[in-house]
Amino acid sequence: MRGNLFDFVLLPLLILFFGVLQARRPLRRYRLWLGGWTLILLSFLVWMWPLASPLATVFQESIRLDCLILGGILFLASFVPLKSSRLRLAIYVVLLALAPCVLADASAAGIIGPVFCCVVALAGEAVALWMARDMLAGWPGYRLIVAQCLVAAVALVVLAPMTRPDIMVTVVLVQILWGSATLLLANTRNRNTGTWMTAAGFLAWGALYFTNRVVLYNPHAYLALLDRIWNLPKYLVGFGMILSVVEESTEQIRTLSEEYRLLYESNPHPMWIFSQSDARFLSVNDAAVHVYGYTRDELLSMTLFDIRPEEDYERLRVALKSPEVDRQQVWRHQRKDGSLFEVEISGHDVSFGGLPACFSMAIDITEREQMNRELVYNAQHDALTGLANRVLLDDRAAQTLARSVRDHNKAALLTIDVDRFKRINDTYGHHVGDECLKAIAERLSTRVRDADTLARTGGEEFTLVVGGLTSRRGAAAAAAALLSTLEQPLLLSNNEIAVSVSIGVAVYPDDGEDMDGIRKRSDKALYQAKRAGGGRAVLASLGDDAEERNATDVEAALRRALADGTLELAYQPIFDSSGHLARVEALARG
Repeated sequence: MRGNLFDFVLLPLLILFFGVLQARRPLRRYRLWLGGWTLILLSFLVWMWPLASPLATVFQESIRLDCLILGGILFLASFVPLKSSRLRLAIYVVLLALAPCVLADASAAGIIGPVFCCVVALAGEAVALWMARDMLAGWPGYRLIVAQCLVAAVALVVLAPMTRPDIMVTVVLVQILWGSATLLLANTRNRNTGTWMTAAGFLAWGALYFTNRVVLYNPHAYLALLDRIWNLPKYLVGFGMILSVVEESTEQIRTLSEEYRLLYESNPHPMWIFSQSDARFLSVNDAAVHVYGYTRDELLSMTLFDIRPEEDYERLRVALKSPEVDRQQVWRHQRKDGSLFEVEISGHDVSFGGLPACFSMAIDITEREQMNRELVYNAQHDALTGLANRVLLDDRAAQTLARSVRDHNKAALLTIDVDRFKRINDTYGHHVGDECLKAIAERLSTRVRDADTLARTGGEEFTLVVGGLTSRRGAAAAAAALLSTLEQPLLLSNNEIAVSVSIGVAVYPDDGEDMDGIRKRSDKALYQAKRAGGGRAVLASLGDDAEERNATDVEAALRRALADGTLELAYQPIFDSSGHLARVEALARG
């Protein structure tokens, strides 16, 4: 029975389907199905090719049967449990196909020999039993496969003396096809419609080969009917395979949907879906109901604006118009009782009920943000006084100088040092000393503008940066205001302690073009205030550098004179009013 045009259409479509499926979802089963159907198509094409030479006809029949057997064995291997490597499975396929292909080639060549056929058949069944034990022992269907091998072995032994290798090949084909059905049903957990259809197709396919041999003895009655239904089981297998793939994909999608639903509803973090058009809640999970304090019905009647403070409305309107709405952003949210908390929102676009929507998940980061703020605050502030430390001062000073350059005005740096603070520590102890520093910081802060920065930059040293000045008089006024805060004594631990500070003032750009230069001039002015007795403010003078350079030059000259031995020591007598020698003045002359 030759094929028809129906085979030319459906077999390539099956191969194309499983080829595309294998490319997108590379699984061993799909590769074996693709190979099996390719061999079935090749067997069909070889069978249809008309040949006149007897030798060519023998060769053609041999190839046809070999392709048919190999295709069936690939189907059989596709249902074997996946515990074997790819190489091992390939070796098993070759060994399993060896004996049936030898029988098929003998049948095509007309080789008749009872002993030969019997030995080859029994060898093939022995290999099949060994492989079944090696690959299927302990799996469902193992005993049925063994029983089929034994029944086939008995049938082949009975048929061998008849010298009909073609009938023996038919027995092997029936065994392969029925074995495929057995393994499919035994090792498939979810037997869907596609599974049953595929198994029924294999059973019918094998039965058809068996029926074909019976019909050959009475061809006039059944040959026409058999010709009409010959290809039906084959395509029943193909359609069953396709249906099983579709049903498996549908089941996977349903399972994933159920898992996502459970993940959404039972997730400990608030989740919701809202409409892109009006920000209305379309769906909320249980955590959102619990965290925000509203009922589910209340939330579904609200919008995103209802869970945010009013001052964030404008930012939300801008965010909703952005294509990156609610993607890894930090927001403040408001519960039903009015309490605010900080959340990190992440989300993505989804389709909900056929409408464009957004999915969002909120993670409460209130404690994390509070901890971050505390870490940043501690890194930038003095632990004792709460004032800015040197790190924050340098940043604020750079900003102040940048504004002064932009606005063409002046800025001042005031270096403040507590006078005779060591005596306070020695007299009252370090605890009172710390309290004294905190009290001084509090009083100084009362005369500092919000735009200026007061920092503690040393043990008893403070620094103030003042911006927006129009003249040096503004810097002097700021220093005078600071001095006035300590006119009254401090009351600490029942002790009345009078304290004073010395202040050195340097002005930008009069005393320097950068912060380092201004700081040096301010330190020199502070030294002058200390040397003058403390409790006062001194503005840096343009002559300070010249005086310092002169003192430096004198010191250098003296060091050179000492090294060179050019100093001479002279003694000059000093007499009292009565003319007697009272003392001697030593003079070093260079």
